[in-house]
Amino acid sequence: MSTDASWKQAANLLTLVSNKGTPTGQIQKLYSSGLLADLLDANVDEVNRDEFRGVLGLGPVYKMDKYGRPLITVTGLGLTGQAWLARFISTGVKPTKWARDVLTHPDYDAKHRLEPGKKYTVALLFCKKEFNTDIERTTANLQVRGERDYGKSEYLRGELTLLIQEAILNEQLRRWGIRYIVVLHETITDSDGRPSFLASDRDDDGPRVDAYYDRPGSDWGDSGAFAFPVSQ
Repeated sequence: MSTDASWKQAANLLTLVSNKGTPTGQIQKLYSSGLLADLLDANVDEVNRDEFRGVLGLGPVYKMDKYGRPLITVTGLGLTGQAWLARFISTGVKPTKWARDVLTHPDYDAKHRLEPGKKYTVALLFCKKEFNTDIERTTANLQVRGERDYGKSEYLRGELTLLIQEAILNEQLRRWGIRYIVVLHETITDSDGRPSFLASDRDDDGPRVDAYYDRPGSDWGDSGAFAFPVSQ
């Protein structure tokens, strides 16, 4: 191994370890995982950085856009609402009654599926960072801000919320200090006749998919984030 390579690897290792003052126990876990040996033997650019950080108890590294918002990339599946409900059973996600209402409504299959295999990148707007008060965090104001920065998108669909739910773990939501992520898609009516948005929700018992009622004039608290597609 060349001296330059060793210094480069050491610098990357120190960056990861010192990022959040990693406890000794987590560093020991890193040593025993075998990933450190892989790092020393491999080209540092080929090391799985997110896996490495995971062993240290750190979250994955998200790219940020020019507004300082994290970017998430997901791949469309094009599943029906019923197929998503079956998928939740295998992945351990709990859909609420209201989410089941929305996913079994004919509008979901007709309007909210994405193209299978196509990649979609979204930016996350955190409520607590975008607006200072709850009364400012209306659906309309959030839509205006998303369209201002990213333009109108045909991909504001319900499936995007479900893909985000699979892509972001509950633990990451905790790190960000939020409980849910919503895509402001065309609303879908639940069994009580209320227009609703699907939501990727963090429940105390594990991952959950819910549906939030978009009441006229309602506002949103500071514990959530809203995802808007970014043009590729």
